Amino acid sequence: MMKISKLIRDNSKFNFTGETLITIVTLLLMWAGYYVDNHGFFEGNMIWEIGIWGIGGIVILNVIIPAWWIVLKKREGFAGMGITTKKIGLALLLGMLLGGWRFFELIPYLKDEGIVRVILFNLLSIWEVCFIFCWLFTRYIKAFGKIGAVILTALSVGMYHIGSLPVVNILYLMLCIFVCGICFSITDNIFTLWPIYWVVGCSASVLRGYGSDMFGWDIVMFMGIGLLLQLIGLGIIKLRVGNLKLREKVNI
Repeated sequence: MMKISKLIRDNSKFNFTGETLITIVTLLLMWAGYYVDNHGFFEGNMIWEIGIWGIGGIVILNVIIPAWWIVLKKREGFAGMGITTKKIGLALLLGMLLGGWRFFELIPYLKDEGIVRVILFNLLSIWEVCFIFCWLFTRYIKAFGKIGAVILTALSVGMYHIGSLPVVNILYLMLCIFVCGICFSITDNIFTLWPIYWVVGCSASVLRGYGSDMFGWDIVMFMGIGLLLQLIGLGIIKLRVGNLKLREKVNI
């Protein structure tokens, strides 16, 4: 019992800061955007689909803001987001184990004619794994420790799916994120979850929750363009970091 108590103490804390508040605000924005998009309130409206949700939500809110804050503002580097090659062997091993766990859920859909589109959609959807683990998890761990981060990340993902998925699906999704959070806390490496687990697990969840009909090739292309914009944004941030380091070196 004493060892368990020590383990809990060593991996728990409470340090609510302005950064924590910003994290919560982005979560609420994610919930609003996710809900509006999934309910088709602005279906066919290019300003919403491409501008507000596509660029503003998927690219900026989920990827660029977290990267700017962690890499440039906090100076933690991309490793602060879990984007690193450290422990990559362990990360990929855990990813295969997690993917194997969810693969059994994917088996009933293997003959679905839209499964290739769904798999490509999730392969290209780095924005969501980035928002959940590179952003929410890494900020929660600084405020509440590993145990708090695992629990709060699972609750957060469940929260922004409220109104978009049935309760049973949300509860199971939270369980999956809880398990993923434990694995991510071991490696601090995003390759624990992407690409292997994300492709298998998310495809299983998508097919069970939505089916494949809504995932046409246009949606896959949209995700591809979005990923390209995300990579360009991350590249600009990386160049900015290089320039800052060069200036600091010159000023020494």
